[in-house]
Amino acid sequence: MADKRLPTEKPGVFYREIEGDKPSKPIRMYYIRYRRGGRAGSLIEEPVGKSTEGMTPTKAAIIRAERMTGKAPTNKEDRRQKEKEKLLAQGRWTIARLWEEYKANKPNFKGIVTDENRFKNYLKDFAKLVPEEINTQMVDALRLRLTKSGKSAGTTKNALELLRRIINFGVKKGLCSWQDPSRLHFEMPRLNNIKTEMLTEEERKRLLDAIDASPNRKAANLMLMAYYTGMRRNELFKLKWEHIDFENGFINIVGEKQEGAKSNRDERIPLSQPVRELLGKVERSECPYVFPASDGKSRLTDVSNQVNTIKKAANLPKDFRPLHGLRHTFASVAVSNGVPLSHVQKLLTHKDPTLTQRYAHLEDQALKNSANNVGALLEITEKPETLTFAHADSTAEYAICTDIWLQASIVGHPFIEKDFWKGKQQAMTEQYLPASNVLLAYDEGVPVGFAATCGNILAALFVLPSRWKNGIGRKLLNHLFTEHQELELAVYRKNQRAVAFYTRMGFKPIRQQVCPHTGEQETVMHWTRP
Repeated sequence: MADKRLPTEKPGVFYREIEGDKPSKPIRMYYIRYRRGGRAGSLIEEPVGKSTEGMTPTKAAIIRAERMTGKAPTNKEDRRQKEKEKLLAQGRWTIARLWEEYKANKPNFKGIVTDENRFKNYLKDFAKLVPEEINTQMVDALRLRLTKSGKSAGTTKNALELLRRIINFGVKKGLCSWQDPSRLHFEMPRLNNIKTEMLTEEERKRLLDAIDASPNRKAANLMLMAYYTGMRRNELFKLKWEHIDFENGFINIVGEKQEGAKSNRDERIPLSQPVRELLGKVERSECPYVFPASDGKSRLTDVSNQVNTIKKAANLPKDFRPLHGLRHTFASVAVSNGVPLSHVQKLLTHKDPTLTQRYAHLEDQALKNSANNVGALLEITEKPETLTFAHADSTAEYAICTDIWLQASIVGHPFIEKDFWKGKQQAMTEQYLPASNVLLAYDEGVPVGFAATCGNILAALFVLPSRWKNGIGRKLLNHLFTEHQELELAVYRKNQRAVAFYTRMGFKPIRQQVCPHTGEQETVMHWTRP
């Protein structure tokens, strides 16, 4: 079509026809001509739009008038301004740019997808601003807008917190200046949505019974691990055998940058005796994970159906979360029984101490328990002694001792394969015990432990794991002390519980040696009657 400008009824407004989708109906491209600064100014001609975009001679005339008087920029001025803004923006650390830098610096941050959605949904108005341009009034306006739109206090707080986090990141990295609190202050909505799940004593009993009866031992052991340690679900899933220090009695929770603790740093919690016993019962395979997936090779990622089956069997509340709820139960029971909040914080690996404060109200119960305990200590009552001793000299009694020895050895020595102990059963019953002087301990007629000596050598001292911490081992040794002037024994160095026990009972280490059967280091200890 012709490139000729044709005049309209409006002065200084022209058009030319260009081909459209329909040849019979051409499109008009409108132009304006004007001078700035009167007749002495240069003649400017600019396109202002197409008829298909809604442009008309009247609209073009209005644009012409604004540009002639300088109220609106010319096309050339507009282009220059945009280029200037683009160059300026490249040197400006806007909220959007800081957000991209924040994400690049935290590639392993688990909540990044959720925060990305928060940014897109709630912080778009701040994207092109630098922190220095944001003030308290703008933040308050965002809070009020979200509240009025029906967003929960939690959603509103998370949006504000994300904006504050981005700005603090910029300050920390030296990308923007420190923000004066008198100019920029974040007023957060108040929340009251902390959920602390704590099972009652009766519920805990039902749960332990259901765990014991469950055919799914992996799920059962996983729940027991959460119950006894308070570890997070993800920490349990990523726990490897190499993370468990049986010798020094600790569980290492490897940080997120390597494997997965929520706090992003390596943590260490004590390996308690119940956990040591539990791990002694867990079947080990070539898989490095303590709780591997069903393929036996990779780590576990979900066990919801299995643990919910146990939860249902225990008749627990519907809203109880099987693994996370056990973490709360662990903390609640600890605080209620006098464990200081500072210790609970370390056991739960809480980086922020305020998270542990949700259990503070339970300290009142601990105080009551302490008062009751003191009252009980002040009362002088005679407790009947139910433990009796007898020397074993029959095959049936040796078989009973062997059963006690096997159970205690497997639980007390998780660093030694179970098959080693099982392979020694027959020799224990038929050779070792008959050649020793065996003292059996009975509690109300039920065998609960034994000690075996060969001259002054204490060859064995074992108590049923279910009766540990009842003083049976101590009483067996005290009985032997009346029959011997001195005693000597060898104990595995990794069995720290046993080493500590014998030390308390007066044994002193005299040398180190290697067990010829297992290759494990042993400490030889000696006791002499004072």
